Amino acid sequence: SNKLVSRKEFHIFWEVYPRKIGMANAEKAWIKHKPPIDIVLQTLVWQKKSKDWFQENGKFIPYPATWINAQRWLDGLPEEVTF
Repeated sequence: SNKLVSRKEFHIFWEVYPRKIGMANAEKAWIKHKPPIDIVLQTLVWQKKSKDWFQENGKFIPYPATWINAQRWLDGLPEEVTF
């Protein structure tokens, strides 16, 4: 069933997401929004390297449910500022 696929994909997301807080809420959000797992994984590759997520031991990494509810997989790649 679709819910099963969604669950499976959620667990893939959970494995790679750097902040493991509030799993039940995150899974609820995932099933509600059904994010495309391939895009989620691509986005997380660069987001995990972003300065915000690195500083102060990942203090600014959103809770997983917040990330999903805000549809953060739709974020654009930040522009590289070069001088």
